[in-house]
Amino acid sequence: MQTAAANPTLAQATLFANDAILRGMERESQVARGITAAKERGGAPLLLTLLEAVKPIAPVLASGLLAAEPVAALWGGGGALRELSELLDDPESLEALRGQLAEEPTE
Repeated sequence: MQTAAANPTLAQATLFANDAILRGMERESQVARGITAAKERGGAPLLLTLLEAVKPIAPVLASGLLAAEPVAALWGGGGALRELSELLDDPESLEALRGQLAEEPTE
């Protein structure tokens, strides 16, 4: 069995995998931070109303967000748009997001 130090290709693959995992964790925390901030500022009811309003067109909106992702990535918001797009595109995720917004804020 080769170690990463002995095999430069294995070392590069390991770094790439670690970077991908960290980027995935960062995206998860962006939506979680947004939900927490909305609850703390009293914006959760407004977001719930907005979520209900866009529910019929959520798949179309998700496609639009994916189209805007490369531009948003220039300013560091591409990951957040992709995650939001994935949430809007999946009905179960959309209901989970709705449930998170409806929960009482924890202090």
